[in-house]
Amino acid sequence: MAIRVVLEDASHRLYLMKVERRELGVYCFVPKLGAHLSRHQSGESHFSNEGKSIAPVDQPPVVMMGPAGLIDLGATHSTAIADLGVASRICTAIFQIQSISEDFQRFTRSTSDCFVVRTSSLAKSTTALEIEVWAVPARNMVSFEWQHRDIPPHMLHKAAESEPQLWIYARPAQP
Repeated sequence: MAIRVVLEDASHRLYLMKVERRELGVYCFVPKLGAHLSRHQSGESHFSNEGKSIAPVDQPPVVMMGPAGLIDLGATHSTAIADLGVASRICTAIFQIQSISEDFQRFTRSTSDCFVVRTSSLAKSTTALEIEVWAVPARNMVSFEWQHRDIPPHMLHKAAESEPQLWIYARPAQP
């Protein structure tokens, strides 16, 4: 399963992120970053270099963070996602959007399997967009909903095809 996160305005779509699920592993990719974050079935999470030589000036302006946990040999160990009791954050990416049309590649595919965030739903003063990816167990969805009561439905994408479910939400940031 792959979910692409796309920012859409009146004239074009921009490709921000791809969230891919392989069995019980979750991988978060930002195009042209040169690295991705993965969280494995065991609960181990780490950043991996994709082996692409990308000049820093060509990388998008994004901050990407993984989950909290115990750090050991360059990996973070947190709760395994196989049998979660509560919702667990997998990844947070914060995108600067001041010059977003120059910083991110255009998305020209169909948006049928995408989480589309429309700029018309963001305040004009928005300077950044935070995207979070969570593993949410069907038996305890309230563990996510309780912590995130202010998310409008159009800013939340739920992929409920597997257990735990993958939920992705967007939150605008203003100065």
